[in-house]
Amino acid sequence: MTPDEIEQLIKANIDKTVSVVYVDGKTQELFVHTVDDEGFVCDIANEMSQPPPYAYWVRFTDVREARAAGSGGKQTDAPQVSDAEDSKSWHRYRDAMSASTKLTQQNDNEEALRLLDDAIAMAISENENQWVLTLSHHAAVISNFLGNLSQVKHYYEKSLEFNPENPRALFGLADVAKEQGELELAKEYAARCYKALMEGDDFLRDSRLERLLKKWPELAQH
Repeated sequence: MTPDEIEQLIKANIDKTVSVVYVDGKTQELFVHTVDDEGFVCDIANEMSQPPPYAYWVRFTDVREARAAGSGGKQTDAPQVSDAEDSKSWHRYRDAMSASTKLTQQNDNEEALRLLDDAIAMAISENENQWVLTLSHHAAVISNFLGNLSQVKHYYEKSLEFNPENPRALFGLADVAKEQGELELAKEYAARCYKALMEGDDFLRDSRLERLLKKWPELAQH
């Protein structure tokens, strides 16, 4: 499946169970709660009776295949993760994403951001630049939910330190500048975002372009 196909299937199954195959070949049945630009919040289906909900966040790029549960194919129980695997950065950062989401659901937003700040600092120290971007973007989403535009700006600017032409960060900064009345700056960020999408290989290129052009239709004339 292509990344766009995976994203669309997950979005079509919010509040439903999907079967996903990760890039390492493992399979899980997941109940989808919400979806953002880079992944989705979910629970392992066979753990739904155990509180609290919203225990996991999964990145689209970590999924190889996805289908609606019950649409065919053999169901596989959730795999057991070995101690060695659990020590990997991938799991530590994913767990930070999941824990921060859980804290947000419990209205403990300050602790959620503190947890993400610690994870971002760790990712920087370990040269895990892609995780710096993912964690910063997630923190920006939480900050936006809180209405704290200065924090939103901070996290997207942190992202640009490690990828100066990251489309999602540029899109977010365009929104912030527009909200703060800095229209020329907003246009500059939007134009950079459009250029980055057109020249890059972002796996969500089409959906990001669609969102961008809805807000900045004049960019299509460039």
